[in-house]
Amino acid sequence: MAISYEWEITEILTDTVDDTQGVIVEVSWKRIGTDGDVTSHVNGKSTLNPGESFIPLADVTQENVTSWIESSMDEVEHSLLEEQVQISIQKIKEAQEVVEDTRVVTTFPWVTVE
Repeated sequence: MAISYEWEITEILTDTVDDTQGVIVEVSWKRIGTDGDVTSHVNGKSTLNPGESFIPLADVTQENVTSWIESSMDEVEHSLLEEQVQISIQKIKEAQEVVEDTRVVTTFPWVTVE
């Protein structure tokens, strides 16, 4: 099964930049991966550089912030992040694997069963 990924925004930090209040300058996040019934995540932070297309804080959407996070990292960073989640999921799955128990409960050899 393929791993599905999603972002969870856990915190945003704002500051006043060039006399504009409420500018998001840092985002804390989780990159969550799910494969079947196994879920794992990696925590991270992204420092944002306010651009020319400022969006007032009250109008910012989760999709905006997710897009800014993805834009703040290059393709290699993004791949490494998902690889960390994938490795974590694989370790969880390996720990969950059940080894077949071939042992059998038997009677004591010195006891006669009637």
